[in-house]
Amino acid sequence: MRVAILPSGALLADTAPGDDEASDGLSVAARARVARAFGRGPGHALLDLGATELDAALAPPLAFLRDLGRAFVTRLCALPDLEERRERVDIDCPPDERARLAGAVPPMDGGEYVDTDWVAARWADLHRAFADEIRAHRGPVAEWLRARHPSWHAVGKVCLHLAENRGDEEHPFAFLATYAVRAGAGGKVQHRPLARALEESSARGDRQALLHLLVPLQRAAEQSPWLAELVDSGAVYQAMAWTPAEAHRFLHAIPAFEAAGLVVRVPDWWRARRPPRPEVAVRVGEKKPSAVGMDALLDFSVAVALGDEKLTAAEVRQLLVSSGGLVRLRGQWVELDSERLREVLAHWERVRREAEEGGLSFLEGMRLLAGREFDDRDGPTAPFVALISESTARSIWPNEDPIGKRVRMGGTDGPPRTIVGITGNVSHYGLDTPPDLQTYVPEAQWTSSDMQLVVRSSVEPRALLEAVRNEVWAVDKDLPIYRVATMNQ
Repeated sequence: MRVAILPSGALLADTAPGDDEASDGLSVAARARVARAFGRGPGHALLDLGATELDAALAPPLAFLRDLGRAFVTRLCALPDLEERRERVDIDCPPDERARLAGAVPPMDGGEYVDTDWVAARWADLHRAFADEIRAHRGPVAEWLRARHPSWHAVGKVCLHLAENRGDEEHPFAFLATYAVRAGAGGKVQHRPLARALEESSARGDRQALLHLLVPLQRAAEQSPWLAELVDSGAVYQAMAWTPAEAHRFLHAIPAFEAAGLVVRVPDWWRARRPPRPEVAVRVGEKKPSAVGMDALLDFSVAVALGDEKLTAAEVRQLLVSSGGLVRLRGQWVELDSERLREVLAHWERVRREAEEGGLSFLEGMRLLAGREFDDRDGPTAPFVALISESTARSIWPNEDPIGKRVRMGGTDGPPRTIVGITGNVSHYGLDTPPDLQTYVPEAQWTSSDMQLVVRSSVEPRALLEAVRNEVWAVDKDLPIYRVATMNQ
């Protein structure tokens, strides 16, 4: 692809059958895409080159046009209210930026026609092209940008970094706040310390740009008192050495930081949804039972493991006396709730002793391995939980353990609920129908204007009606009872 600038300032692009990547740096697919963009107008072509072709080693004329488009997208990403304004954005190109871009024109056909006015005209073309693109895009602007190149997720934003500081045992973590200046060669995001933003704003006299940059940081500080202290004191602009407790506090605040518009970078061993942590491992029935059927007695053992590795007794004792948070274990950092670990170990040790004294049946063992039932801990203010039927577990997670997975009830607006147990199957619509996919929630966590009470009896059902009414009214005498019927009805 060859590009030229006409005396009128218009951009001209031409492709020939013999063009290849060696001649312009574009792949076959990219060349066809850029050609289509040129057909829509110069702004669309500049936007396509600047937003998408960050990794390509383009020929100098195309690289110049890409730099113009990239400068526009970089300033676009710096707008804190970009999603609200969408196609109505007004992105300024300051005089020094126009001069820089005009002075970077390489030897090319029509390069002599490039000046700051030409840059301003192409900047206006970019505005119109972006407005057209976003009007046609139904999703968020961030999604549109990320589809062009993943680097745009960070550009123009404040980024909070947490890294290991291996040379300091008391402060084994380091914190630094930066801002992503631009997507450079190869799409690599270039960061600068956040303190530089203060210096550059003062030198340029551009306080508004600084305020725009810091809006997400202020939003996050409103949700985090300790971050607010760092912002108010100015400490957030400096590199800091952190203790494990400080690092742990930061890691758990990541969702709030990202929701505020900050970018967060942490060590790759931290996974927010499932951080590395020691867990109690329960083994039931490893040895061959002495009998068969539901009454077969099984062996039972309890251990603490990290992944697939069982911890030694000394390692477990060390965990139990630690203060929790982030602890170093077998050369890696893991999350530990020492109090919860003590409670779980105490519970399973009691179960193990009872199993040793009286044995553990196959049915009891299956119940133990399938989580728990609802109990007093599942109140209205407690974390949302659910039970699922065995058919649900096999249908949705055929080769996985569903305990700990999350489900939603009541549509996408319903809160996510952690599965804590598995129940038997129920043929809800009749004994002659297949088991339904059932999910159960604690009544305390799902208030409703009505409730169904099912009573099983070995005598004629209607004979129990008065007794059932009295039991219900003993709980609340004002509760109405209606639609009383047998299962056959």
